[in-house]
Amino acid sequence: MGHIDITKTIQIVLTATEAADRANQVRKDPAVVVAAKEFMRDVHESTHSAARLVKASREAWRRTDRPRGGTSAAWA
Repeated sequence: MGHIDITKTIQIVLTATEAADRANQVRKDPAVVVAAKEFMRDVHESTHSAARLVKASREAWRRTDRPRGGTSAAWA
């Protein structure tokens, strides 16, 4: 079984800690906070837009359904 290089391990831990700290600073940056809130509003609106699209498409599909038991002038 090999030995653990404590110096290399400490370097890795310090690098990971610095990266996590920097990522946290970026997350809290005022411009990032504003952009994230705008993004969430956009996601919320696009979700509602997609739902409206699905509903309108479903309704249009039903409106264009061929009548049962015969043909209509529109489908003749």
